[in-house]
Amino acid sequence: MLALFATSILSACGEQPVFHVFQAVPKEGWNAKDTLCLEAIVTDTLKQYKLSIEVRHRNDYPYQNLNLVIDCQRPDSTYTQPDTLCLDLTDEKLNWKGKGWSKIYQYDCPMNTLHVTKSGIYTFRISHLMPETVLPGIMDVGICARHLSEEK
Repeated sequence: MLALFATSILSACGEQPVFHVFQAVPKEGWNAKDTLCLEAIVTDTLKQYKLSIEVRHRNDYPYQNLNLVIDCQRPDSTYTQPDTLCLDLTDEKLNWKGKGWSKIYQYDCPMNTLHVTKSGIYTFRISHLMPETVLPGIMDVGICARHLSEEK
């Protein structure tokens, strides 16, 4: 079973996420049949949230991009329209775009806006659309949300 890591970042200074959740991918790779499920508790229904997806990968990831499909189950058991994202992990010179240290990089990509009409648990389901059945090199996938008014 894939481990789910959820972190609430609370601090008195600076722009802070409303939620920031990650799920680890098995070391042997991300199987195309495995959908990652990231849960976040959202209580403020008066604000909209700007979402971003975050991917941690090793420098041995074999592709320049990562194609994902994402949807969200709301507390009332309805789903958002699935969103397909193509993350360009390298620049035109094939350098990793993400922030990195040693052999690990984290790439952040803005997504859509989430309008919350009901407080509760929002479950983001993410799967990859890459040609390999077991995709190597991806370590963690996460979702971050900030109040839309705080987005810079």
